[in-house]
Amino acid sequence: MPSIESEMGAIRETCGDTDYACCSLPQMCLPLSKRCDGHMDCADGDDENNCPSCARDEFACVKSGECIPAEKRCDGVFDDCGDGSNMDEIGCSRNSTCIGKFNCHLSHTGPSCVEWDSHCDGKADCAGAEDEMNCRMSETKYLLCENQKQSVTKQQWCDGTAHCADASDEKYCY
Repeated sequence: MPSIESEMGAIRETCGDTDYACCSLPQMCLPLSKRCDGHMDCADGDDENNCPSCARDEFACVKSGECIPAEKRCDGVFDDCGDGSNMDEIGCSRNSTCIGKFNCHLSHTGPSCVEWDSHCDGKADCAGAEDEMNCRMSETKYLLCENQKQSVTKQQWCDGTAHCADASDEKYCY
C-alpha cells in the first residue's frame, strides 16, 4: 500500500510548471491563476495558504512569493516575476483605459480596473474584491473579512471580539 506522502508527491509530479498541486482529496492540478485569488479551490483551502503580501504599489508573484513594482503588472513584458509563470501578464485587460491601473481580473461585472490608490485601501472596489487581496497588513488600516462584504480596522483584528459578521477577524488568532 502506497504512503500518503508518495500519493501527494504523485500529484505534484503530474502538475506542470504553471499549475498548483492540490494534495488533499480530491487531488487536482489548478492553474496558478487560481492560487491566492481569494477563493478556496483545493478541498482543504491550501491554495489560499502562505500567499505573498505586498505593498500597495507592488504586485504579488504567487509562484515565487516575490513582490514586483506595480507598474510591471500588465506592461506586456513576459515574466516580470522571473519565475516562469508570467503571472504578471495573466488576466490583464486590453482596455486602453486600464493601462497603469489595477486590473480587476476576477470580476465579470463592475469595473475592469481601478486606480492604484484603491488597491489595499480596505474597501473592495473590484466586484471580486481582488483589489484587497494579498495586501501587506502592516501598511493598511483596514482588513477585509472572509465574507468580503465588510472590513475592520487592523486594531480590531484578533482583539478577542468578533467584529466581522462571519467572525473571521478572530478565526486564525493564536
